[in-house]
Amino acid sequence: MDVDTVLNLYIFFLAAAAVLCMVIAWFVTRISENLFIGFVSIFIASLLSLMLIFGWFQSMTLNAAEETIHWVFSYGLVLLLYPIYLFMNWFILKRARRFRAEE
Repeated sequence: MDVDTVLNLYIFFLAAAAVLCMVIAWFVTRISENLFIGFVSIFIASLLSLMLIFGWFQSMTLNAAEETIHWVFSYGLVLLLYPIYLFMNWFILKRARRFRAEE
């Protein structure tokens, strides 16, 4: 598999994991009516999925030593965007809890 295909799959897996973790945490927050439990669930689920995706990406690009710039940018960008993702989800979960309280 070439590096471009691996990078495209990597981005797809990251986006799918982000959406899936967000949906799971949103339901946990709505059911438990506790923002902290919802946030912890998204943190744990997203961290586990991120580690799995990183492992997959590293194993797929292990033989492409000349393409290390893709590896550095891919990890670096994700690690920079991860706190923003968590911060954004904090507000989404606050909204989910508020809707549950109003019903």
